[in-house]
Amino acid sequence: MLYGMVKSGSVVYTNEVGDRVVKSKDGKYYKADEVKADGTVKAADENNGKAPEGIENPQARVVNGNGDTKKQQLAYLTLQMAK
Repeated sequence: MLYGMVKSGSVVYTNEVGDRVVKSKDGKYYKADEVKADGTVKAADENNGKAPEGIENPQARVVNGNGDTKKQQLAYLTLQMAK
């Protein structure tokens, strides 16, 4: 499995405010900058002293032409709705 791959594609997973998230080896979603390239979650000391928190309801969002996911004109779907 590839971890931390969030740069490409027209749809990405985000948290409720539009920050990109990735699935880690523990099976939970975290903000992309809180997961190492090998898929493990960073420790607090590797993350500016703050322990990463898993995202409960990641959302699939369309990426704007400028790469932004926060200013959406289109509706988004939560992963819970897609199940």
